[in-house]
Amino acid sequence: MEKERDKETRLLRELQMKCTTSNIVLSERLGVETSTVSRWKDKIEQAGKIKSYKAVLDPEQFGYNTLAFVRVKLLHNNEPRRIQETAEFISKLPGVQEVHISLGEFDLLIKVRTRTEKELKLLILDSLSPDHNVSKTETIVTASTFIETTDIPI
Repeated sequence: MEKERDKETRLLRELQMKCTTSNIVLSERLGVETSTVSRWKDKIEQAGKIKSYKAVLDPEQFGYNTLAFVRVKLLHNNEPRRIQETAEFISKLPGVQEVHISLGEFDLLIKVRTRTEKELKLLILDSLSPDHNVSKTETIVTASTFIETTDIPI
């Protein structure tokens, strides 16, 4: 007999594939009562294992045809507070989808989507400057995306 924990993991997999699946369908797939699915979902959400339920939009359908990854070297990279402040500033720029503090030669890794390369260039030149604790950037513009996912292997 399958353990409750294994069924909860199966529930998470189902939700990761399609979060809009009804509790009725989920209960049928998992072989449990609908109320059990509701209880497990509440428990999982309260534990913070699910950050949010969102629709994943196709950026190109909205004109966001340029995807880039920008590596950023900071002027003041030995001050955790300054790194955090810079990361927070960058995270609020239009088109920025992800900001990661990284190890190695560069201090931050940024994922940016813009409509055009010109828009990307303006974002980098105007916002990623010494005035904002940035000493150097390196940009990689993608030609196409093979896989892009937020799924984790559970």
